[in-house]
Amino acid sequence: MNGPTDSATFFYMWIGFLFLMIAGILLVFIWAIRSGQFKDQDRARYLPLSDQRKRYPGEKQAAEKRGKQS
Repeated sequence: MNGPTDSATFFYMWIGFLFLMIAGILLVFIWAIRSGQFKDQDRARYLPLSDQRKRYPGEKQAAEKRGKQS
C-alpha cells in the first residue's frame, strides 16, 4: 500500500497546488475588476440581439453571395 498518493509529500504538493490555483484565480478576478470587465452589464445583456457589430473586409461580399444563393 505504498503508492505515490500515500505519502505526506503528495498531500503537501496538493495543498501547494491548491494555493497556487486560488492565487491565480484571485489575480485574474482582481485584474478583471480593475480593467472594467464588469462595468457595463446592461449592455452585455443586449449585445447578442443588436446588429451593430464590426464589419470585416470581405464580409459584405460573403453576405451578398449568401443572398444570391437563397
